[in-house]
Amino acid sequence: MICTKCGRQEAMENFSTCVNCDMSSHSRVESAPPMRPRANARQIGGNHYKGTHTGAVLEHWDIVAMFGLDYFQGQVTKYIMRWKMKGGLDDLRKAEHFLQKYIEIEEAKARMAEYDPLGKMEADNAVANEERRDEAVSSPTSGDV
Repeated sequence: MICTKCGRQEAMENFSTCVNCDMSSHSRVESAPPMRPRANARQIGGNHYKGTHTGAVLEHWDIVAMFGLDYFQGQVTKYIMRWKMKGGLDDLRKAEHFLQKYIEIEEAKARMAEYDPLGKMEADNAVANEERRDEAVSSPTSGDV
C-alpha cells in the first residue's frame, strides 16, 4: 500500500494509518505500480563504491553531481576513493595518469590564453592575410620591372 500523503510504501496490509505521517488517518492507495530500485541501492560488479566498509553515506557519482566535476576530476576522484577496496596501487596509478593528462590539458589552455588572451588571434590573422593579399595585388611583379 502507498500513502497518498507522503508516498511511503507499506509492506503491512493491516495498518489503517501511515506510520510516516505521525499516525494521522488519511486515504491510501491499495495497489502501487512496481517500483524500480534506486540507482544507489544496487551496484553491478562488486561493492567497492558502497559505503558499507568505509562508512561513506555518498557514493562517488553523488559527489560528482554535487560538485559539478568534469570528466577528468571525476576519474581522478573515482580512483582515489576506491583504491583500497578495489584496485590497490593500480588505482592510484590510474588516478595519477588521469591527473597528468588533466594537468597537460590545463597547461595547454593556459598557454593558449597567454598567446591569445581575448580570442583575437583568428581575427588578427585574417586582417594580416588581407594586408598581405592587398600588398601582393598592388606591388609589381618581377616581370613588370
